Amino acid sequence: MTYKFSIGLEASGVSEILREWLFNSLPMDFTVKNRKVKGFRVVEVTINAMSNEGINDKLAALFKVIREKGFNGVVIKDKKPKKA
Repeated sequence: MTYKFSIGLEASGVSEILREWLFNSLPMDFTVKNRKVKGFRVVEVTINAMSNEGINDKLAALFKVIREKGFNGVVIKDKKPKKA
């Protein structure tokens, strides 16, 4: 059974370097697409994993890289991982 969890990164806070990395360098367990949520442009990142622990580990690693790449916007998160 797989789980998925989505976060939305405020598009205006995503630097060009981070955008390049998100769209071209993420592993297969991540999908990235541009969306509009409640009138805001966001970059949606969906994480797939085999367990909740896997989601948490991948999310922590993603947040670490996002901070290092200079993200300075708002993050919108799902309330909890969903079974896919």
